[in-house]
Amino acid sequence: ADAYQVHDIAILFNVGEWNGVDFRLKGQVLNLLDAEYNQPGYIWKWLEDDGSINQIGYYYPGAPRHFMMSMQLGL
Repeated sequence: ADAYQVHDIAILFNVGEWNGVDFRLKGQVLNLLDAEYNQPGYIWKWLEDDGSINQIGYYYPGAPRHFMMSMQLGL
């Protein structure tokens, strides 16, 4: 498989404090440029009739661009 590079970005926004608890929101865009890539998968091996070993490598496709949002609480 070819080499690849995936770019991510995250933004953290401090909402404020309420009753001594800090509230923060975090937004992330993963695989920002929507690169197509493969993750390591598994190898299937078998024995041929002539005694030689044959194998095929399988790869899992990488995730396309996706978004995540989280809320963080600080005590």
